[in-house]
Amino acid sequence: MFDAYLRRWNLAPDGASLETRVARLLPVRHLGRPAMLRLAAGEDERRGGALMAWWEGDGAARVLARDDGALLLERATGPGSLARMARAG
Repeated sequence: MFDAYLRRWNLAPDGASLETRVARLLPVRHLGRPAMLRLAAGEDERRGGALMAWWEGDGAARVLARDDGALLLERATGPGSLARMARAG
């Protein structure tokens, strides 16, 4: 399911895939940097991807690439808390 996007965006898997109620996710490396490939499981999530791209990283992960229900997102790493970062702006 991820293979087409791995080839299209020249990504290298960087961990185990995850499945949630709303998406399938795969940690990847993009241009040597950590990223997350996210495949939406429904129409609401597809529309949410368009909104994330429009936000351009302001208050959300930056979208590096988008194609229909697939998003390539920047991936946070390290000991920091995403919840704390979001609350701090």
